[in-house]
Amino acid sequence: MDREKRLFQNQNTKPKFSVFIKNHCLLRVLPLFASCLWLLNENVIDDSDYQVVNNINMHRNSVSHELIDFIAKPGVEVDLSLLDSMYALVSKIDRWWIRYFEIPGNSDYDDIDSDTIPDSEITSGNMMLMNLLVPLAYGDDSNLKYVHEKIMEDERIKSLKKKS
Repeated sequence: MDREKRLFQNQNTKPKFSVFIKNHCLLRVLPLFASCLWLLNENVIDDSDYQVVNNINMHRNSVSHELIDFIAKPGVEVDLSLLDSMYALVSKIDRWWIRYFEIPGNSDYDDIDSDTIPDSEITSGNMMLMNLLVPLAYGDDSNLKYVHEKIMEDERIKSLKKKS
């Protein structure tokens, strides 16, 4: 949500955003929730998505403020299902962002109607990273092994290894 936060902080934002900033951001709402309110207002996310963000944030606060309980108390565990929810939400937001901000703002794509691109063909860096890291939380490192193998196959990496 850093992009949305930067959008709010930009002094040259469009009037539509300026009104939203005055109504939400300047009311000392946390930037995360201000961004979510903006995304909700733009119909990018819905009320259930907003609740998911709230649940993730509350759980994150519990983990960080009650860390000893998560480490030492039986039955107190990190809710891994929230990672899946977070991945789904990040994917939804990033695809929207790419479709309506990145593609229209890049002259290389002037001849492409971003609405015709299937969601399955839009992937952000955040999504790729989460695709590698979320399975690790479940104990599956096969994606990282695959990436490592591909990196090691790269001729540039091979030449660096020979030099050292």
